[in-house]
Amino acid sequence: MGWDVTPISRGIKTKAYIEWELKQRKTYDLVKLVEGKAVGGYKPFFAALRKGERVFGVVIVTKRRNGSIAEKWIGEDEGPGQLAPASFIQYLTPTDSEWANEWRAKSLAQAVA
Repeated sequence: MGWDVTPISRGIKTKAYIEWELKQRKTYDLVKLVEGKAVGGYKPFFAALRKGERVFGVVIVTKRRNGSIAEKWIGEDEGPGQLAPASFIQYLTPTDSEWANEWRAKSLAQAVA
């Protein structure tokens, strides 16, 4: 999975750009978007997306640089390294994906630790 890089005006906030991009993708509906904490210049966003009856999680890792935004989308069933806030997990429907369930469990466990 590679990075998509898009030129973007300095006046546009990263979260606003991600929300706009999610609305352009008409294959699913945005249920919830949560902004994570930046680490090493990378800022994750956690998107709960609905497709039919299923709501699944996607981590969108972003980095702003030189008038551009780079983004990488990682589905919860791909084992993202960034853990979601525990409050985000409640928006997701049950899944049979072992990797997604492991990511959800780790995300919940970090809140307790």
